[in-house]
Amino acid sequence: MAKLEIVIQDKKHYNQAEKAFNEVRTLLGKANAAMAPSNFDKDANIRKGYEKWFGTISQANVSQVRDVIHSMLVQLRDRYVRLEEDLTEERGTFAYVRGVDVGGGLEAGVTIYLGPKFFTIPLLGYNCQVGTIIHEVSHLVGQTADHQYGEADCLALAKHDPAEAVTNADNYEFYVETFKVL
Repeated sequence: MAKLEIVIQDKKHYNQAEKAFNEVRTLLGKANAAMAPSNFDKDANIRKGYEKWFGTISQANVSQVRDVIHSMLVQLRDRYVRLEEDLTEERGTFAYVRGVDVGGGLEAGVTIYLGPKFFTIPLLGYNCQVGTIIHEVSHLVGQTADHQYGEADCLALAKHDPAEAVTNADNYEFYVETFKVL
């Protein structure tokens, strides 16, 4: 089990962050299971969801998505994670990670800084607390970038440039969020 440290003074914010973290682990577990070859290869609905957010299926892209999702799950399930509130951050910021943390995740542990806007959005749904944590964790352990933001732009990215979609943080956010209904 991951060692979770939450550095948040406000009890309501603390509880929101803890609940979001636990839900992220649940959804990543579902996404990880779906991406397993025994499920992915046999279930047309799983492949359809993949194609929606990552585009045309290729062995290389599926392998990359599988690795990133598995790495995110391992990080949040087995390694040190720190959620820290940063109320000094701009009011429009949901969350961020520092560049020095990016890519160092699996062994060193990770810190995700939660901005003021994080605590104003819903737990689940598109552009939610759960999705925000997924987005940031994908930067840390999957070395994803911010090529596009938002549902419409990420759908277009998947359709027109699957190779870039598999490196885009919001595509992982939206893909993993789809497992809340399964």
